[in-house]
Amino acid sequence: MMSIKTLLIDDERSLLEQAEKFIQKMDPEIEVFTAISAEKGLKVIDEKTIDVIVSDYQMPKTDGIELLKKVREDYGDIPFIILTGRGREEVVMEALNHGADGYLKKEGDTDALWDLVTRAIHREYDRWKTEKEFEENKKKIEDLHQVASNLISCDDEKEAYSLTMEAAEKILNYDYCGIAEVINGIFKRRATSSNLKSEDIVERSVEDGGIDKETWINKEKFLIDDVDEDSRANPVINNRDFRSLISLPVDDIGIFQAISNEPGFFNENDLQMSELLVSHLANAIKRIRSKKELERKEKLYRKIFETTGSAMALIDEDMKISLANDKFHRLLGYYDESMEGLDFLKLMVEEDVQRVERHCEETKEDPEGMPTQFNMQIKTQTDEVLNVLVTLGYTDEVNRFVFSLLEIH
Repeated sequence: MMSIKTLLIDDERSLLEQAEKFIQKMDPEIEVFTAISAEKGLKVIDEKTIDVIVSDYQMPKTDGIELLKKVREDYGDIPFIILTGRGREEVVMEALNHGADGYLKKEGDTDALWDLVTRAIHREYDRWKTEKEFEENKKKIEDLHQVASNLISCDDEKEAYSLTMEAAEKILNYDYCGIAEVINGIFKRRATSSNLKSEDIVERSVEDGGIDKETWINKEKFLIDDVDEDSRANPVINNRDFRSLISLPVDDIGIFQAISNEPGFFNENDLQMSELLVSHLANAIKRIRSKKELERKEKLYRKIFETTGSAMALIDEDMKISLANDKFHRLLGYYDESMEGLDFLKLMVEEDVQRVERHCEETKEDPEGMPTQFNMQIKTQTDEVLNVLVTLGYTDEVNRFVFSLLEIH
């Protein structure tokens, strides 16, 4: 458990000693450092990572307000509680105006005072920690959305994996993490953080796995504080000293894991941020694969189109020509200009447009049915009107209409 490192500053040494003993006895989570002047207090802040400062106001040379100003100027928003004497409301107002987080009056029973100080330390630290985590999380989410934008422009899986690892290290601050894809029942390494080697990702059968197997098969996420207390923990990252673990499915692609040598290193927020990052990666990989598969199919269709005896074209659902063979170009007089990208509806005579759109809707609803045939008129590049017999089909493999035209004389 992390301690709350608290600096007590007061020019009365006996009060400091009394406060230190009382606070640490009352709350072991608070680790107390002391200083008998503002100057010595600043040295402690330079040497230690201080979480909360509690300072008396009335001190020789540099008072609590001047110390507060110095802290805010040089050390930022460390929670600062000021102690004042009775009837010093003007001091309280000045302290608050200069960024003090709280104040207490040094009056009455000292044990009661130190009890109030102990509670104030916890209160201000918890408030500061909550605000800091909120701002950090907001920044992480903004950065992860930028990663998502970068992933959208990726055309290569390797680049997408690399961007994801970079984000896990720089945004989520993970030292050890990796991604394995499942291929034919085997975890295959795809990416590792910069301080891991490729061989640090164990390639093994899914059936031989532990947490990784459950993550993949059950699509279950895991946050394990101490792997020594969970016999299932057996990550694909080969690090014998690891103590805590995050394991997440990457859709139907593989798994993401992050480990730490510290027990309890990860929390629920880390799990949620990891899920967000992994979801962006999964979307990118699926988009890249879908695009490549579409390109493969379009290449195949292009080959078929060029070897067929008919004038054929693939038409997008927005009725733009995405692919047309040489015979289609020749039929409509486009000898030196590509027709790809042209609005197919604008090539038809106006009277046929709605009828063709209706035929397209019906064909799309039943793509496995018999091809639709109908007559229509279409304009060439020189505005000559041709009568053609259309054979219309729809392929959901590439989400395109297939138009085959035969001129009727």
